[in-house]
Amino acid sequence: MYWFEYDPEKAREVLADYYREEGFAEGFAEGFAEGFAEGFAKGLEEGRKEARITMIKNFLKAKTPLKYIVAATGWSEEKILEVAERR
Repeated sequence: MYWFEYDPEKAREVLADYYREEGFAEGFAEGFAEGFAEGFAKGLEEGRKEARITMIKNFLKAKTPLKYIVAATGWSEEKILEVAERR
């Protein structure tokens, strides 16, 4: 047989700790998922940009007319000329 006294203050502390930990875990999981999705989208966009730059450089090496590069990449002539100046 167990003998214990009910302490309402201790019970509140235990429950507060439990819900605090639960809230932290839930907030962490949501924040991680949101941050991961945001980082993934940003990385994907950067990868697409780098792929276009590489494509533009290859077109320029092959002396492809500017109007065809614009059509293939979807970038403006000004952006393409910026890439051409950097290479």
